[in-house]
Amino acid sequence: VYLGMIRHKEKTFPGKHPAIIDQSLWDKVQDLLQSASVKRRGAPSGQTSKDAVPLKGKFRDETGDLLTPTHARKNGKQLRYYISNRLVSGGADPT
Repeated sequence: VYLGMIRHKEKTFPGKHPAIIDQSLWDKVQDLLQSASVKRRGAPSGQTSKDAVPLKGKFRDETGDLLTPTHARKNGKQLRYYISNRLVSGGADPT
């Protein structure tokens, strides 16, 4: 989604939306996420959750609300995504 592409199973297809980041930034973030996931297993107790979410506080939705990183598990894989703080807190829709 971030690169304007959609993934289905093992294939990637062009999306109907523009990319919001470039390939270079995507690659850097993927490297950070990969290294953070490796370090978290048996990581020192001083490591914070912010270390595992390098883009925390960087995204906002169309109304300007901050997007919060969260995750779900499916088929044993952790799926990471961002959700509006307004939805998390049960706030009213501004539109």
